[in-house]
Amino acid sequence: MLQTHTNNTLIPQVWYDEFRTPHTLEAGQSVTVQKDNTVDDIAWLLVFSITVGDILYIGYAQPGTADDAYGWACCTVETVGGVEEKKWAGGVREFRYQWTQRLTYTYS
Repeated sequence: MLQTHTNNTLIPQVWYDEFRTPHTLEAGQSVTVQKDNTVDDIAWLLVFSITVGDILYIGYAQPGTADDAYGWACCTVETVGGVEEKKWAGGVREFRYQWTQRLTYTYS
């Protein structure tokens, strides 16, 4: 299924294609992507990441979602004993969190 998303914010956003290649979506620009429900929906999601200490925080949301709006799925990626561990806020990938509050959530 094809879906079009327009960046209606004043700041550039990033979206990732099916090969996890980042692309910038400037203010006012649109992107049309093929959405495949059988794979991770990363192709149509806005993805932010920031490293705090040794922990990588990643936030997923539909393009146009404000940083402080509820609608983010937040996770952490941490390497423990040479193994990368990905943990979700609240324990599961749900789009009900705020990116600006990522440091306050419990991840499991």
